Amino acid sequence: MVYTGKPSGGCKLCRIRKVKCDEAKPFCMRCTKSKRHCPGYGPVVRDQSKAAADKLKKQRQVSLDSTSSTDSSISPKSGSSGDSCHWNTSQTSSSSLSSPRRNSSPFRVGDQEADLVECFKHVPGGLLNPLDEQASCLFLSEFVNVPLTPTARGYYSFLPRYLGRGEISVCLSLAFKATSMAALAMRQSKGMRGPALLRAQEHHVNALRAVSKAISDPEEVDNDQTLGAVLMLAFYETLMSKDSIKEYIHHLKGAAKIVQMRGQKCLETDEGREMFAMTRNQCISVQNVFKEAEMSGYSWLLYNEAVQRSNRSTVDINLICSQVQQGIDNIISKARQPTPEAIEKMIELLGKCRKLEYEFRQLRANPNPQWKVEVAEWVFNRTDEELDTEPTFEGQVFKFFNLPLAVLHLVTWCSHLNLITTMMRCSAWLASAGREGLDDIDEYEQLVRSASARVDDIVSGVPYFCSWNGYGVIVSQFPCGSTKPDDPLKGEAGLIVMWPVAIAMKSDYATPRQRRYLRGRLRYIADVSGISQARFFIDEM
Repeated sequence: MVYTGKPSGGCKLCRIRKVKCDEAKPFCMRCTKSKRHCPGYGPVVRDQSKAAADKLKKQRQVSLDSTSSTDSSISPKSGSSGDSCHWNTSQTSSSSLSSPRRNSSPFRVGDQEADLVECFKHVPGGLLNPLDEQASCLFLSEFVNVPLTPTARGYYSFLPRYLGRGEISVCLSLAFKATSMAALAMRQSKGMRGPALLRAQEHHVNALRAVSKAISDPEEVDNDQTLGAVLMLAFYETLMSKDSIKEYIHHLKGAAKIVQMRGQKCLETDEGREMFAMTRNQCISVQNVFKEAEMSGYSWLLYNEAVQRSNRSTVDINLICSQVQQGIDNIISKARQPTPEAIEKMIELLGKCRKLEYEFRQLRANPNPQWKVEVAEWVFNRTDEELDTEPTFEGQVFKFFNLPLAVLHLVTWCSHLNLITTMMRCSAWLASAGREGLDDIDEYEQLVRSASARVDDIVSGVPYFCSWNGYGVIVSQFPCGSTKPDDPLKGEAGLIVMWPVAIAMKSDYATPRQRRYLRGRLRYIADVSGISQARFFIDEM
């Protein structure tokens, strides 16, 4: 039966999301307030009665009868070679002949009028570039790094394995489509990203429903692909959310809860171990930057031993420091009125921090020859205006043998800087409780010098990441595309360096000129890689 009720006058996105639209013009306020791109209002068919449907059907039948008497083939004149090209218009659908597509361009071949859009249907598929295919290729060539050796570092490498098998779940498929389409939209100019942005939002709504259905199913929630879908939704927020990080943290906590619920099942497959490591590392990054006591509720993630020997040193350094930091953060957040038990526990944690900080200083003073950082160049006399756009800061510029080694150094520097910041907070808390924190002024000055040196190290290492594009890398590869020496940075490198840059910017030991330079690098990451979360750090730090 034909629907005879009043048609919806809402915008396209509200109709897709199945929510009530306020129908404000030119863009509805529901989309505007939720920071979504409102695609506007489509045509509304006023007359949906059965009589109107029968009338339209009759018109189409008359048009079909009138076109059936025309010659179905047209033979242009033969060329000098004697070959002829035959256009068979009978293959074109009757609906396209009777009612041409809106905004299509009619053209004539001989005496016949055809539709340009319909003719392109016969072009081989390999010559077309659909929006979904373009988005998938871009995402796989920018953010997915598949290791070719056991010691190489991978990044979202579980995606090609699922996509290649053809056994991808509905929720992961939709989450991948939403995230890849968002990556494509954020790479385009504001005036051109409308179609991709609308498609990304449509996929995102469907992905949220599919993930919600999967996590409510006892069997589906134990599937690695469900965890992968939640991580992809968090990635979507990284690309799209520039004004808030709440949705990203919300999805990240959801991934952590799934890992907790699954237990050791996460570690039974290569894909599960990779997703576990990604969840753990992202939780640690959020804790290091925002010092949220709520994130420490997921500290159980820190004690799992699912790490490879190749990244054992990186994980151990990060986990030990984060473990101590979370212990101090818990005491500060809960013990507003210091109790004797809390004071004794804080003094114990401060002693652990001192030992760790001493080991960091020894590591910096006597580095392993295999881990020694090389200086690529020295830069002098940067003006304030140059700091906004130039790829390097004043002083030394580091270079590294490969990306995993660069990540190892970056994690070490950030962990040391966070440890010193935690020691300062611990000392201030003890002082407010009437107890001594740091021994004397000499220890305080030593910590300040070490923290300033770590900020300098991070600033010197940022240019490597902001110019890394995978060119010449032989131990890992991107599933799509190829790279050249003059290509801009890959999205993978931008994601890796974004959080350390935020840590250095937020540090009390960064100079105003260093903050200005780091803010310019975040702007570069947002513009080149399309990572909107970098703009959030620019505004909030």
